Amino acid sequence: MASAQKIWLLIVVLTATFIGYIVAQSLFQEAETQPEGADQGTEEPSYTEGSQEEYASDRIIVKLEEGSTRTDLERINEQNDASTEEDLPRSNVNVVELPQDLPVEEAVETYEASPDVE
Repeated sequence: MASAQKIWLLIVVLTATFIGYIVAQSLFQEAETQPEGADQGTEEPSYTEGSQEEYASDRIIVKLEEGSTRTDLERINEQNDASTEEDLPRSNVNVVELPQDLPVEEAVETYEASPDVE
């Protein structure tokens, strides 16, 4: 084998080894979710608590039962003066906008009482 062929073969082998190493590292690398030395037993939230609400006060997410239709949801909405704000595609999930005089807690109870809502 000529000297130039040996050099090219060595370059190809080294390149293949390097690429294999990088692929292996990317497959087995663990994501670091906590800084080193952080207390792993802490269960406190990473966000700051304040006057922020835990949910929107003017809408709820409604998931319809299998076999229920948009017409069924519109019937429930009509009974509660609500409207479908967004119909999430390829799912039975909808965002329902509530009237100002209907508290979220009451709306959730009302919608959950319907046999058309999961």
